[in-house]
Amino acid sequence: PIITPTREQMEKRVDTEPQMKLVQEWTKEDVFQWAKRLVDEEEAQKLVLQKVDGRALLTLTAESFERCGILVGPASLLANTVLTLKRTTTEATEILKKPIDGEALYTYIVKT
Repeated sequence: PIITPTREQMEKRVDTEPQMKLVQEWTKEDVFQWAKRLVDEEEAQKLVLQKVDGRALLTLTAESFERCGILVGPASLLANTVLTLKRTTTEATEILKKPIDGEALYTYIVKT
């Protein structure tokens, strides 16, 4: 049998596990931790200096990252990853809005 969490359990996980937060809820520190997995810590630190949180991150383009002082290569990498985050965030938000259907959730997880 497939055991699926209740909506309340899923919302609790989103609230208590930093890695499960929606991007728009990320703090500046969350953005820094995410960025330093992709680029040098020095480049990631520039986002902290510019006070970039999750909501701001989702608006940035390669040019925006460059204006923050990030070199072209890392800026492009960050911008492309932001596009993926936007798509994933939109999908996650839509899933959280719907009642949890165990079969649909299982199908979504298996297919992605």
